[in-house]
Amino acid sequence: MSTDNVQFFHQRNPDERPPVRLTITAYAVLFTAFLGLFVLKISSFLDWSWWWISCPLWLGPIGQVLWIVRERFRTGRLNGPTFRR
Repeated sequence: MSTDNVQFFHQRNPDERPPVRLTITAYAVLFTAFLGLFVLKISSFLDWSWWWISCPLWLGPIGQVLWIVRERFRTGRLNGPTFRR
């Protein structure tokens, strides 16, 4: 039995988007963290600023923007999407 054609690691295309399930799971975790902090703030267990309480809500969009910028630098496509004909 030859193992020449066996791929042990899935090689992802760089243009391929990350799975939607991963994005949904990340947002669910961040929203759950926000709800927990919100309940603790309302019940006076935390005396934090509302900026820190709402931090999980804006971490998701900031993370996505940083990911897009990182991918643009990594692939060299800094001028936006290129349309091929």
